[in-house]
Amino acid sequence: MSALNWRWLYDDASGLFNNILVRLELIDETISWLSDPHLAMLSVIIVVVWQGTPFFTMAFLAGLQSIPKELYEAAEIDGASVLQQFWYITIARLRPIFITAVMLSAIWTSSAINIVYILTNGGPADRTTIFPLLSYHLALGGAQRLGMGATVALFFFPILVIFIVFVTRRMLREKEE
Repeated sequence: MSALNWRWLYDDASGLFNNILVRLELIDETISWLSDPHLAMLSVIIVVVWQGTPFFTMAFLAGLQSIPKELYEAAEIDGASVLQQFWYITIARLRPIFITAVMLSAIWTSSAINIVYILTNGGPADRTTIFPLLSYHLALGGAQRLGMGATVALFFFPILVIFIVFVTRRMLREKEE
């Protein structure tokens, strides 16, 4: 549903973004957000990030609330500046959340076939084609090549698993330290 709303926001003729920019006289002619090869992937990424923002905001808020106030008080007594407190306490304590957010974001983004399909269908010039969409097009699109579609999906799976294992090991290694 959100992809349809964003498709309307990005629309060349009646989209909200183009209407606002034209009325504010920031641009003379409309921008083809989803048709321009240089802007299409950025536009899709913005939608995916927007869709995941509430979850990650809650995760970081929970992480911030779990940091004991005594750590900041002790750092202040020891003479740590605000920047040092932020870097060595806040960022250090949020590191597992950063890693988890990156891992979940990579998994969810890699499987965001519905967003890419609705916004660009892999175009322009295959600039927004992701592995799941390529697999779908090969297996169920005009070519009807089920074997090739399955091959793409099976090729992508180990890449995602390697990424997840790498991130998980890094997270566990930092926990031990």
